[in-house]
Amino acid sequence: MAPLTTGCKPLPDDFSPSPEDVICGRSREFFHHDGNTFFRKLIDDCLPRYIRARTKFDKSETIAMIVDIVESKSPGGGFVRKDIASGKWHRLGEAPARDK
Repeated sequence: MAPLTTGCKPLPDDFSPSPEDVICGRSREFFHHDGNTFFRKLIDDCLPRYIRARTKFDKSETIAMIVDIVESKSPGGGFVRKDIASGKWHRLGEAPARDK
């Protein structure tokens, strides 16, 4: 099994998630983080467009739009995950961000 940070970009040692970042992980600890709350609202707002999409390509475009909005709000972070072993933050690549 690949580490959770495979395909992720390490962030500076002094990185701390901003209110615009979406913190990814299994813990409910970050559920109320501002970025995660915004992300859930954004998904709710885009859900009708996703449901109306007739093709996989159209659905993929909606997902890409959501990822772009999150990453544009936080150019230094976006979708981030903390490596528990090292304690360092990483920015998720495009594929894991789209999966989120």
